[in-house]
Amino acid sequence: MSLISRVKRQIAVYWHLSGYDRFNRPTYSDPVEIKVRWEDRNERDITDKGEEFMARSTVYVDSSVVLGGILWLGLLVDAPEVPPEHNRIRVIRAIPNMRASESLYIARI
Repeated sequence: MSLISRVKRQIAVYWHLSGYDRFNRPTYSDPVEIKVRWEDRNERDITDKGEEFMARSTVYVDSSVVLGGILWLGLLVDAPEVPPEHNRIRVIRAIPNMRASESLYIARI
C-alpha cells in the first residue's frame, strides 16, 4: 500500500462540475464517495487567476478533481441534496511520488 493510500482515512462526497446551465449557474454530475484526508485549517492561498483567498480546508485525494467541483466531508447517504456551494474547490495542486507513478492531489476550499 502506498503512502498516498495510507493517509486517506476519511470519506468525502464529491460533486464533479459538469458545466453551466443557460443562466450560467453551475451544474454537477451525481455525487460519489471518495477517500480523502481532510484538514480544516485557515490558510491564505492564491488561485490560478492570481486572486488571494482564505482557504478553510485542505483535502488530499488520489484522483483528479476539478476546479469548481464541490467536496463535503461525510458519507454519501448523509450528504445534502444540494451541493454546498461554500465547499467549492478553488485551488488544485498535484504532487507526484518519487517514481512519478502516482500523484497526491491537494484541493483547497
